[in-house]
Amino acid sequence: MKKYLVSGLLLLVLLILGVWPGLRLYWLKQPTGSFPLTLEWQTDLGRLTYEGPAYQNGLVVMPAEGVFKSYWYGINAASGRTIWQQPARRFNFRRCLTSEYLVVSGPWSLFVFRTPTGEIVWEGEEGWSATCDGGLVFTGAPTFSIDALEISTGRAHWLSTVPPKTFHGLVYNSEADEIVASETNVPGDLYAVDSKSGVILRSFKEVDFPPYEEWRGSMYLIDQGQLFLGATVLDARTGEVLHKEDRFSALVPPTLTEDTMYISTYHDGVVALDREAFNIQWVYQPPRKVQWEPVSPLSEVALLNGIGYAVFSDVTLRAFDLETGRELGFWQPGLTDLWSWPVCQPLPVIGCTRAAKAGLATSDETLFVSFGDGKLYAFGQR
Repeated sequence: MKKYLVSGLLLLVLLILGVWPGLRLYWLKQPTGSFPLTLEWQTDLGRLTYEGPAYQNGLVVMPAEGVFKSYWYGINAASGRTIWQQPARRFNFRRCLTSEYLVVSGPWSLFVFRTPTGEIVWEGEEGWSATCDGGLVFTGAPTFSIDALEISTGRAHWLSTVPPKTFHGLVYNSEADEIVASETNVPGDLYAVDSKSGVILRSFKEVDFPPYEEWRGSMYLIDQGQLFLGATVLDARTGEVLHKEDRFSALVPPTLTEDTMYISTYHDGVVALDREAFNIQWVYQPPRKVQWEPVSPLSEVALLNGIGYAVFSDVTLRAFDLETGRELGFWQPGLTDLWSWPVCQPLPVIGCTRAAKAGLATSDETLFVSFGDGKLYAFGQR
């Protein structure tokens, strides 16, 4: 009897393991649709991507995890050919790109690469929340008191702020040559730090929670003198609240133009707000297969030739008109990619991971897309 019970339980487990991914696949699979761009090339770099692609000077940089090793890649943007690859410790979640250097950081490592060649310039033990300007890397590890290191050598420019405090969620404000960071021990307190000396200049209240990702931490964005905590906006110098967003919760930092911000939200899809009065311009929400689960954008919005693009939780790359929010079509990978998709949203399966990250980047005429599964796609004009 006991033998039959064990066998029955084993069969039940095997049935669940076989049926559940199939149900997830059914939910994810979409009918073939039109799309305003044409797939130009694709490359398979690994099984998991934990940071989105970035484009600069004809090169796309992106990490991918294999079974045993993690690599960062430099890929020719026109052909998809790998120019260089460099091994790195796993889970380097943060990326900072200058004209000459690529800085990648995570809880156990900090690497600086020479972007055109992939040459490792130097490496450190921890990076956590590193950000950078053209000459310095600012990191909150290992003590979480901000250190400034020369980006070309790794030598200390200054160590610890004045007075010393512990911080996370660093972002470099290039417009004021300052660092904005959240204090670790007093949630909600933000500080502006002089990037050249480490002297704390002023503090102000956060007033809202910025988008947060496990391992990556809080994500801030500064543009035109404004500090974005998701869709809530502060004056980056004074902390004055310019807009408190109570309608939409942003999953990632917004995408900004001179007069509009595009927000990726959990329940409402993509929302466009004007940057003067913060009025709603339009809302784009893809149709749902089941009413209890929204189709949510997993990436920031990418802008290319008057059209917006975002990766959604049904493993689609969707296009929408930036003036009206009207859908212009979608594209989806093949069945094999859907079956093994490592992202745990919307229905988690064995083998998925919260570290998997979808992302987009653009050149003048090309859209580069990662669904978080180690593959990179390039789309161009028809």
